[in-house]
Amino acid sequence: GDVDWYEGSGVKKAVNNINEKISDVLVGMNILEQESIDSALCKLDGTINKSNIGGNAIIATSLCVVKAAAASLKIPVYEYIRRYINEDNCICLPIPWLHIIGGGKHTGKGIDFQEIEIFPICSSSYKECFYIAWKVHRKALEIISKERCYNLVFSVCGGLAPIFKSNEDAIELLIRAIEEAGYTPGVDILVYIDVAASSFFLDNRYFLNLEKKVFSSMEMVDYIVSVTEKYPVCAIEDGLAQCDWKGWSELTRRIGERLMVVGDDIFVTNPDLLTRGVKKGVANAVIIKANQIGTITEALNTVKIARKANYKTIVSARSGESEDPILAHLAIGLGADGAKLGGLVGAESTARLNELIRIEEKLGNNAKYLWVNL
Repeated sequence: GDVDWYEGSGVKKAVNNINEKISDVLVGMNILEQESIDSALCKLDGTINKSNIGGNAIIATSLCVVKAAAASLKIPVYEYIRRYINEDNCICLPIPWLHIIGGGKHTGKGIDFQEIEIFPICSSSYKECFYIAWKVHRKALEIISKERCYNLVFSVCGGLAPIFKSNEDAIELLIRAIEEAGYTPGVDILVYIDVAASSFFLDNRYFLNLEKKVFSSMEMVDYIVSVTEKYPVCAIEDGLAQCDWKGWSELTRRIGERLMVVGDDIFVTNPDLLTRGVKKGVANAVIIKANQIGTITEALNTVKIARKANYKTIVSARSGESEDPILAHLAIGLGADGAKLGGLVGAESTARLNELIRIEEKLGNNAKYLWVNL
């Protein structure tokens, strides 16, 4: 709010809230009692959306408690999270999706969809997976640089974001990049699309500006279904707007048996909203963002609801985060089915991806790769 400090985007207020208000409450509490600490943080704030103390201050404190607890026990953070949620089975490494093409509000130009990502199902390790993604990313960059007279920009998550003729034009360029990298789409590599439909939803209609089309809810469902039938898509995230519950139910009914229908904006890692979604038959997978809900305990509660309903869980990064690699530990510690930790460009993303490789190397043969069983 201080316009003279980072034009109002500074975090001095959040830091002061931690050093003063939060500190007064937490000093003296047992670092191993995460649930009690998170409860105290929520009680201190006293609002539903954590607008008093601030969600950024609260989630930073909650995650730092996790790191401090792990340090006190001299174990890795992912192992502490596993113990915290009473996991006693083998450690599962989640499926990684890698950001290749960006659009929507993350770029201010390009495609209407927010992200198009890949999942190399032909890989048997993170190290190999990220190398394959690098090859595809590089081929996509070569194609754009040689054949397209566009000023290339990058999205906030590192995706390539030139101007395309249509949303499908972007998918087709990615398919071509996969092939030129030496892989077969649908066999070696699958496609993950984050539509982020809320960003172009207005007055109960969907405005695809790039294609100059306006869709009703059911027409948008038809459009998304057609995309999944035409291309080797394994998941659609936020295919409908967050308030379009009827459309979500219809989309899930039509494609939920053959691929993941992933809810992010519609659930915002909120246990109550996910419970509503389960009852209405909305989605079959949920994005988990700890800084969306505010504490690790609340995020865990959402994971528990998802598992009980047989929903897949995907730990995801958000734009504007730091390069702290704790999300890699969170994805593995929570036993998530997938991890969306960014692309191959930018310190934030690469720090998290490198941490996954370090954990993989440390675990060796003690890890189980979830994608082997797909």
